[in-house]
Amino acid sequence: MRAVVVVRGVVDERDVWPYASCSESDGQRTTLSVTVHDSQELVGVISTLTALGLEVVSTRLTRRAAAKPRPWDRRDGQLAAISSSENDDRAQPADDSEEL
Repeated sequence: MRAVVVVRGVVDERDVWPYASCSESDGQRTTLSVTVHDSQELVGVISTLTALGLEVVSTRLTRRAAAKPRPWDRRDGQLAAISSSENDDRAQPADDSEEL
């Protein structure tokens, strides 16, 4: 889960690592990019910012970009076989056994 959190004040990134990173600051406000597993963890990050004396101005959830399929992950809708042999028949699952 990703969120953009804007706080009033300047944030030391070490205080919010590994959940957030500063994406921009104008000296009065800081925009943070926050990555957490769930909403409970997001509330924890916001609580930490408040405990540091920062005023949370806004919080907005963002969507993650859809991951593009990698060609080596799938072949014809099936998981690609992994092989160390250069001359394996691509139509058959790879077999690295020593048996002939």
